Amino acid sequence: METIKLTNSEWIIMTALWEKNMTITQLTHHFKETHGWSKNVIINFLKKMRAKKAVDFIQEPKVKVFYPLISRKE
Repeated sequence: METIKLTNSEWIIMTALWEKNMTITQLTHHFKETHGWSKNVIINFLKKMRAKKAVDFIQEPKVKVFYPLISRKE
């Protein structure tokens, strides 16, 4: 399998997603206080991470629930 290179910020998001699958809103609330990241910043990180095939989402009726595609070991 090809190694996926993540930035420090992407790694921080992955750490949260390894704990539990989350929506953009949940991720924003999670990182707003500690990192000051806005919703748009989170969306941009997730787009890049999807392009790298590190995360994907399940479309639910009103939200997208993001989950990791790679394990912590990878």
